[in-house]
Amino acid sequence: MNKAERTNLLTQLGFKLDMLQAIARNLTACHGTWWAGPPALADDVETWASDASREGMAAFAMASLGYEALPHPLDDRLEIARRLVAVAVYYLFGSWREKFRYLGEAFDCKKARAQLPWSDYFREGLAISLLLDDTSSFERLLTWPSLDLREDEGMDDRTPADNAYQIWLASRLRGESESSLGSQRESILQSPHNRPKMLLAAADALFAGNLDGLTVALHDYLRRYRQKEVRPNRVDLGICLDGTVLCHLARRRNLGWVHLPVELKLLIPSAED
Repeated sequence: MNKAERTNLLTQLGFKLDMLQAIARNLTACHGTWWAGPPALADDVETWASDASREGMAAFAMASLGYEALPHPLDDRLEIARRLVAVAVYYLFGSWREKFRYLGEAFDCKKARAQLPWSDYFREGLAISLLLDDTSSFERLLTWPSLDLREDEGMDDRTPADNAYQIWLASRLRGESESSLGSQRESILQSPHNRPKMLLAAADALFAGNLDGLTVALHDYLRRYRQKEVRPNRVDLGICLDGTVLCHLARRRNLGWVHLPVELKLLIPSAED
């Protein structure tokens, strides 16, 4: 795909050149605060991880969508990807959780798991570790979701059924039986929201080894995603994390690559240019 084609697709997603230029300038000014890695003080990790997630995903999305004016080192999207995975793993599993203060309160691992946000970091880490074929990080991240986690809206208004889908998916990928996950499935199916139900249908096809069914379900989901979730002021949403997870799982399970029209394929990054 040449530069003109990429620019045209960016425009189709609603991203304006002047907005992208402004984001690039902001990323240039502030990327040093998260790029170097975790802070020395445990009290500062939550803020660092939040900055890395927000700014790193914006840079990764812009680079993946073909924006060519990001400054070095943000022009290396695979290095950004590796750092985003490292952020997710450190945020969720790092020893910093043993003792720190957040919003004036003392926390330990148990309290952090009960109260801190988790869904953005898990979804980002899972999607990007899959596209990088970083099996170690992927398998580590899969151990995180379980029923004890609090409901977490994240940055994108995730519903309880969305959280239930993430827990269900991780549990299935860990090898747990469908019969043991009835409460999560029921929560998803009874939800008034279409997003988790569409993702569940796609994942069911994945686990059944049905590439045709997965392709149809992802076509439907990604078209809805483009219509309902891509926002002109949120370039990070130009990457569909949940769709990326399912596409790369299909590849890793030797089902083949999900064939998508170019306007939907754009939402699914890969390790290839």
